[in-house]
Amino acid sequence: MLDVKRLKYFLAVATYGQVKRAAESQNITQSALTRSLQTLEASVGAQLLLRTSNGIKLTPAGETLKEHAERILSYVSVAESDLESQLRKSARELHIGASRLFVNQILPSAIFSTLKQVPELSVTVHQGFMYDLVPRLRNGEIDLAFSIIPNDIDSPDLYVETLLDDSTALSIYIREDHALLKGNRPLGSWISRLNWVLPLGEQYETFFRRYFEEKELPVPDVSLRSDSVELIISAMIDHQFAAFLPKSVGDQLMEKEKLVKIFGSTRKLSWPAGIVYMNRSIRTAEAEMICNKVRSICANL
Repeated sequence: MLDVKRLKYFLAVATYGQVKRAAESQNITQSALTRSLQTLEASVGAQLLLRTSNGIKLTPAGETLKEHAERILSYVSVAESDLESQLRKSARELHIGASRLFVNQILPSAIFSTLKQVPELSVTVHQGFMYDLVPRLRNGEIDLAFSIIPNDIDSPDLYVETLLDDSTALSIYIREDHALLKGNRPLGSWISRLNWVLPLGEQYETFFRRYFEEKELPVPDVSLRSDSVELIISAMIDHQFAAFLPKSVGDQLMEKEKLVKIFGSTRKLSWPAGIVYMNRSIRTAEAEMICNKVRSICANL
């Protein structure tokens, strides 16, 4: 019979190609790992590994087992995540992911109203972009998300409910003491020389390219893309990058950070925004209460 722990050890050896590194990654001794592999080979009745001068290689039987082991461990991970999520729900804990739009304008009222009705409820809010929140949904770190919904988010394991369209202009933001701001040089003479950071998303890329094309300037290379607000801020503040950001986000950062807006666009981009959660997830009455309050607030915006 296949043992999950032995499969983990086997995959570690297949990944690292040597017993020493595999044992270190699994926090066990080399001898214990070797015995586990021997037991696994005995249980399947086939040699799985070959020692060569270049490290450990998989036999054809090993390759077959590796494919199945990866799927088995993936299912086990999902099962553990679902059970952990269910246990957390039974303790009346709710983990919510949210973009700045919802954190700043919508969620506070919905959450505080729910907490008044259910004082024993414990809510944790994780802020981020949708590209960051979807993996958290899938691994069970959060129970549901309120966010901008990118056009390319289309997966059968996700439930997506659009509540509103968020229209916003993008602007260029850089440090107020950036070296290239010194003097009165024309914008076009230096803007393409900046190092650029962009939020993830096709619409950001399109806007960035069109801006430079309309100015008849060469489109710069983008050095960094991220779904982390903190990393984008660090790139601008600590490393003098420039960024195209939604005006609502950039203007708010200007109040807290040493940033200046050097270009404000009149062209607006529109994203659907709403609720996302896993189709297989178990939603509690408390989660539904918050969702209903968010729906009501969005309907009146």
